Amino acid sequence: MLIVNKFFRRDRTTNHTLMRKGDVPADEIDQVVSTASSTFALGLKSKEGPDINWDELDLRKVTGREAQIERIKRWGKLRNVRVGE
Repeated sequence: MLIVNKFFRRDRTTNHTLMRKGDVPADEIDQVVSTASSTFALGLKSKEGPDINWDELDLRKVTGREAQIERIKRWGKLRNVRVGE
């Protein structure tokens, strides 16, 4: 599982981070993704700001590395991140 975070600073600059969680058993994927999303959202939620809307891409049914890379590229939500290299 890869999580790409983009943070917007008050000075209008941005920061990208990439987190990786590997070796997740197939029967635990849904719970791991749900926990990661909700934990991260709680950390960012502000009393003054809007709720976070997630852009998620589910690759569980896409088999093979090349097929997953192609699906990520068609999704088009990743910028400044190399996919497939």
